[in-house]
Amino acid sequence: MKIIILVGLYILTISSCKNNDGKKITNNGVTYTSYNAKMKDTTYLDIEGNEYKFFGRIPDSLRTPEQKKLAKVIVDVLTNGVVVKNNRQILKLTKQECLAKGLPAEYYETLKNNIRTNNSYNEAYGIKNVDKMEEKLDSNLNTLK
Repeated sequence: MKIIILVGLYILTISSCKNNDGKKITNNGVTYTSYNAKMKDTTYLDIEGNEYKFFGRIPDSLRTPEQKKLAKVIVDVLTNGVVVKNNRQILKLTKQECLAKGLPAEYYETLKNNIRTNNSYNEAYGIKNVDKMEEKLDSNLNTLK
């Protein structure tokens, strides 16, 4: 279940505004901070014109060439740019490096916010095996390359 939550937070399917303050969320008596901004009303279209609220919901076979390229960039940034040190996720790539790889600026901001949220969540729930979860995620993402 923890890996599903982590994977869900990693998915960069939303474009969002910058959120530095965070929002306290309490679940089952445990409080953590979410830095994920409110989702914009964005609709993604596949090659057949079908609408999707989230980028990640578009089946691979129906993605446009641009969407396929973006998906590869996201996988590359997640597998090569996010590392774990002292049980905390860290983005080792700069904004300029992410942009040079083709990651849109709003996705970069979303990734930074997701990492902050993940770290807050993991700390609040006492999760100690972030490195193992990261390895599993990388393994799963590498199958998409």
